Amino acid sequence: MYGLYGWLGHHEAPDSLHDLLAPILHPDNTGLLQSTGGQYGVGLRDAFGRSALLARDGLVIALHGRPSFKRADLAGLAREHTPAEAVWVAWREDSAEALRHLGGSFALAVLQPAADKAWLAVDRMGIERLCFAAGKDQLAFSTSAHAVACHPAVGRQIDLQSIYDFFYFHVVPSPGTVYQKVEKLLPGEVLSYDRGTVTRRFYWAMDYTPKGDRSFPAFRKDFREHLTTGVKHSLDSSRAGAFLSGGTDSSTVVGTLTAVQGHPAETFSIGFDAEGFDEMEYARIAAHRF
Repeated sequence: MYGLYGWLGHHEAPDSLHDLLAPILHPDNTGLLQSTGGQYGVGLRDAFGRSALLARDGLVIALHGRPSFKRADLAGLAREHTPAEAVWVAWREDSAEALRHLGGSFALAVLQPAADKAWLAVDRMGIERLCFAAGKDQLAFSTSAHAVACHPAVGRQIDLQSIYDFFYFHVVPSPGTVYQKVEKLLPGEVLSYDRGTVTRRFYWAMDYTPKGDRSFPAFRKDFREHLTTGVKHSLDSSRAGAFLSGGTDSSTVVGTLTAVQGHPAETFSIGFDAEGFDEMEYARIAAHRF
């Protein structure tokens, strides 16, 4: 597992805190980026070039994922330098509007340690995740709920309601986690931390307003173009594979991946020796087709 972790607030031994939290994301030093000051610490672990860290002029930007930028100048900065550079520029221009320029998938932490302020945000669809725990003198955050809980100011008290939810829903619904003091951000949500005061809001909401009277072929063309773009944007290497259940979603992704790569995609499936649950027959049909 890769991602980011960090805290805002004084800690007597920040190096030991890095040593505690970093291995939770990955046991070795692969792609390790760290930044530490008197009032904060941030770390990222990454093996695919999906993380960026920048500390400049009182702002610390920690970014994980595959963000895209709506503005051409910001997109250019991201290509020429790092996505964190583009976020830094947008934040310095107008922090209230900066997130409107971001698309794609991302988990973002922006710290202003001297002012004891921080902002946490995730992408519009919640593809990446970001967990946090906030107190009067400390903010802890990570893409891993366990890493947040391991911060000494938080603690790993299990939330019994979340255990019940997991067995009932097969998931722990957001914003909860398995830990009592740790929460998750919802898709399109940003958290502001200002000297111990926490504010949460949505920086984006889906617009369901009809866009003109268009025909089905036009919508089909747009959908296929967006699907192809999305698959291309998700590739970390030229030999990416895909999980294939044989259902509509995974089969569509595999077909698109095959077209994007120009050769049959490597696929992986799981079979179950249980009537009504095994989908290998459908997976083989899709694999044969593509």
